[in-house]
Amino acid sequence: MSAAAISAADRVAIRAVLAAYVQVVDNADWEHVHEVFTPEARFAGQPLAKVIEGWAAMVASRPVPLFPHQCTDPVLYAVAPGVVRSWSKFFTVRTDGTITSGDYLDTFVRHADGRWRIRERQASLGNRPESDPFGPSRRSFTTTLWRTAAGE
Repeated sequence: MSAAAISAADRVAIRAVLAAYVQVVDNADWEHVHEVFTPEARFAGQPLAKVIEGWAAMVASRPVPLFPHQCTDPVLYAVAPGVVRSWSKFFTVRTDGTITSGDYLDTFVRHADGRWRIRERQASLGNRPESDPFGPSRRSFTTTLWRTAAGE
């Protein structure tokens, strides 16, 4: 299957999920996480519920709102019927004025309700010093990885 096999409507729907992800996380809107992820979703190999617990604790412990991040430039590749891989960039502008970046590699599946959801998300951190509280840069994605279904 080629990237051309993804309809324009599906491309728009997948990009809308990527935008919704940023809003859900940045606003700690955990009640709407089901609009972004499948029930069995995993983030960096961890069950989503465990990841959300960590995010919620981090947000609650911060004296100022979590700095927002942006998800940009998604490229999509159909790997099977109803399965699309997305490789996108993200960046954050922190309260101290520094900017960090990275990549998201997602596996989208068409949910039973016909909508697209993320089943698996991986993150690769870029533009970060060794002392960064979220960890140093560690870019690890490749085109080959992007063009295969997660777990294969």
